[in-house]
Amino acid sequence: MKSSTKKSSLLVWHVALLAVTVLFTNMTCLSEAASYPEQDITFVVPFRPGGGLDTQARLLAPFIKKYLPKQVNVVIENQPTAGGKVGALKVFGAKPDGYTIGILAPNSVALLNAKGEIGKTKLADLAYLCRTTYAPYMLTLSARTQFKNISEMRGQRVRFGGTTSVVFQAAMIAQQLGAKMVFVTYDGFPDASMAAMRGDVDATFFNWDSGIKHVEASEGKLKTIFIASEKRLPELPNLPTAKEAGLALDRDVISVMAAHNVVLAPAGLSPEVKGSLEKAVQKAINDPELGIQMQKANYFVKPLTPKETKDYVLGIASLYLKYKGMIDEVK
Repeated sequence: MKSSTKKSSLLVWHVALLAVTVLFTNMTCLSEAASYPEQDITFVVPFRPGGGLDTQARLLAPFIKKYLPKQVNVVIENQPTAGGKVGALKVFGAKPDGYTIGILAPNSVALLNAKGEIGKTKLADLAYLCRTTYAPYMLTLSARTQFKNISEMRGQRVRFGGTTSVVFQAAMIAQQLGAKMVFVTYDGFPDASMAAMRGDVDATFFNWDSGIKHVEASEGKLKTIFIASEKRLPELPNLPTAKEAGLALDRDVISVMAAHNVVLAPAGLSPEVKGSLEKAVQKAINDPELGIQMQKANYFVKPLTPKETKDYVLGIASLYLKYKGMIDEVK
């Protein structure tokens, strides 16, 4: 009888302890959710001021602030080194407390992953918050190069300039043309454009919405060759598609021949902080006023949900791994 009573008392004690633990955990989570954010949030841009990622981040930051539970500042921090690698790694390695987010190009992330340069980070574990824009890449040639079109590039040595986000695209073009591609990495499209205008490289490849500004300002020193999309763009009706220019690219390859920037945070965020960030960023990217401001800057918002963004990035990463051997041949 005493043994039975003792067992009952232990059971009651364990149930009570469990209830207190659950209550304490819930109170801690509620407290964390209620207190976040308590300080400014750093918004990492892996390139220098003035480029596409930087412009989009600066337009987006005030809207993220607008929808956060507390009105802390969202401060842009440029990390223009190693073609975007340093900025990406800073986001990946940041403390998972919700005070560091970044805007990155999935193509750059996929390349770092394919080359094994992201350390212990697993892409599937990162906190994906949204996609901002989607813009097909266009190929431009320097007016100083010997090549007048892509046909003349076949079987030749071609100096290609760009950021890490277009290494895969350069490799694919080289394969299609049977060309030896020498890739020169720059810390932003403005630098790559200037290099092409000087004649340091033969060709550049960048998203049309940013690139067209450099072409128009080049005074004829840059020439557009094709747009990497299945159809011509309404905004550039006279620019032929890659297929029309003579490149046979598979649909899955065409899908990554574009800039599709994403906002993300480090792995390991608490559900409460992650939820707050997702809610704020999703409201921000879908705010009509942001869309107007983006369009004035010649960017067109193409938002995705957090899950869609994650699936999209992982799909690109998978494609890069599929073509890893080809990418490794680019020097």
